[in-house]
Amino acid sequence: MLDKIVCETEMIWRFEQGQLSLPEIVCLIQSLIVRGWVWHMPQPYQLLAHQYLSCGVLKECNYEVTDMIPKIKAVVSKNGTIKQLTAEGEVEIELTDEDGKVVANYSSHQRIAGSSQPATTVYDNTEEDVLTPV
Repeated sequence: MLDKIVCETEMIWRFEQGQLSLPEIVCLIQSLIVRGWVWHMPQPYQLLAHQYLSCGVLKECNYEVTDMIPKIKAVVSKNGTIKQLTAEGEVEIELTDEDGKVVANYSSHQRIAGSSQPATTVYDNTEEDVLTPV
């Protein structure tokens, strides 16, 4: 049994370093199969998946399908300034200056009486030249 839950990217790094136990390797490969990632990865991952599936250690399953959200659309003026940002899915946008100082924060969800209500337009500057959240 795994001592702690770790993300796939950490497990991949540890696998590449030879630091995973056999149960952790099996867990990683199963997770990559479920996500549909294993067949797009380098040959060693695909080979392990094929071997584990062939000998019955793991079972093939329908992998997760995502709609590739969140999606952000920026409408830019002819001179290059952002006029409007719209979002599908939950996103938060943080604008910083060149020194890393936060200038503004925008969210695709409005806070109304403690709940989250979807908002399509995150930022609208169609009337002004100053950045103002919607």
